[in-house]
Amino acid sequence: MIRDREIELEHGVWIRKRTLIPLHRVQHVDAKQGPLARKYKLASLYIYTAATAHEIPFLDEREAEKLRHYISSLVKEDDHDA
Repeated sequence: MIRDREIELEHGVWIRKRTLIPLHRVQHVDAKQGPLARKYKLASLYIYTAATAHEIPFLDEREAEKLRHYISSLVKEDDHDA
């Protein structure tokens, strides 16, 4: 879930892990595809902070690219607000 000031990620089936990433901590965002993902038109979105990278796997490649641009635009807006 992407909000104005943070991104919330949730992973897991039996054990749920929820992560909040403040937008002011995001350094950059990448969409990556390996050969198998490219065959099925999938991509993974990586959100990088100074400490780590967070992955959102197996998105439709067009959706991953849209999210990459959207998160990048939010990060730029947040930079201007600081």
